[in-house]
Amino acid sequence: MKRHLLQSGLAGLGFIAACTATCRASDITVRLLSAKDGRPLVERHIELSIDRIVKLPDQSSPLVFQKWEYTGADGTAVFHVNIPLPPHSQVGIFGDVPNSCSPGDYEVEEVLRTGFAVKVVRNCPHRPIKKFVVSPHPGEIVIFSGEYSRWERTLYFPWAS
Repeated sequence: MKRHLLQSGLAGLGFIAACTATCRASDITVRLLSAKDGRPLVERHIELSIDRIVKLPDQSSPLVFQKWEYTGADGTAVFHVNIPLPPHSQVGIFGDVPNSCSPGDYEVEEVLRTGFAVKVVRNCPHRPIKKFVVSPHPGEIVIFSGEYSRWERTLYFPWAS
């Protein structure tokens, strides 16, 4: 009887430890940098959504969390995720991120463990990216965005200011 209680107690503790490593509520920071010169992009509207990865192609992935924030003076937007994050979920970044030179979807486990920043960007839309060394912190996603200059906006987007 005691052995059974001890085994079930140890199994319960193992489950709780595994769940707190992957299912804990936490903050996710998105840092938006210019691909042109590496400066932070300020007052950009960013959406962060977290959904569970579904293995079957005919099912839509259920949305777990969704929120909008503006980037601050240092180009960061902090999202306070106040729900436990399920394992095997992904983060999507949307919003005012023109010509994103970074992927749009990220694994939650990787973001929380090491953070994410693109090491080499080859597919930046309208101009080559300069190399910037950025090391993300755990829970941080660094996004490079190719932005148009005022001259480019005047030529290509007469309605934009």
